[in-house]
Amino acid sequence: GRFAFPDPSAWHGYVVPTALPMQQGTVALSDFELFIGSVSVSLGEQAMLTGGLLFLPMDPDEQLIHFGMKTTLVQTDENFTLAIGGFFFLVPGKNADVVGIPYLVGTIGDADLNLSVLAGTIGNFGSSNDSFSEITFAASFSTRMSEGVKFVGETAYFPGSDGVPLVLGLRFFGRSMSGDIGMMYFVGGDDGFSSPIGIPVVSFTADF
Repeated sequence: GRFAFPDPSAWHGYVVPTALPMQQGTVALSDFELFIGSVSVSLGEQAMLTGGLLFLPMDPDEQLIHFGMKTTLVQTDENFTLAIGGFFFLVPGKNADVVGIPYLVGTIGDADLNLSVLAGTIGNFGSSNDSFSEITFAASFSTRMSEGVKFVGETAYFPGSDGVPLVLGLRFFGRSMSGDIGMMYFVGGDDGFSSPIGIPVVSFTADF
């Protein structure tokens, strides 16, 4: 191929998952914005589980726990991949309800150049009456610029929101480690660009 090794983190953008699976036999440690940690484990060639918490000093009953899963349903020779999954959040000491987003995500392309579109619905699980909001959408795009550098872009739409977040930046990576550095802007709404300076977005992933 054109490059000596693949992007080890092609299974996700900054936050939005792609439909591409993790490398088989991989355990990944991730850190988002320095205080949101997670562990992801591949289950064979097509499935993965992830879970984590906040790296903040707080009472255990107030700790935010997050977990998720993803399974690849279709992967064709024409570089189309389809996966189903979900990511969920709970605070054990509160009402213990689980808030999450079950989703379906499709990716066109490979680990070097791809576009992913995700559709899901935000739900409140565990209560006497499970409730779901309208459909939410997200998209991510990445293109490899050199042996160890990618451009990554990401956006999402949430029902009732005034404008959408747009993250643009670079991913630096080696054979088993990656670091994402970008800026998040809010586009749309009454003010157009409501954060023209941008908010820094930083994440790291290491594979074992």
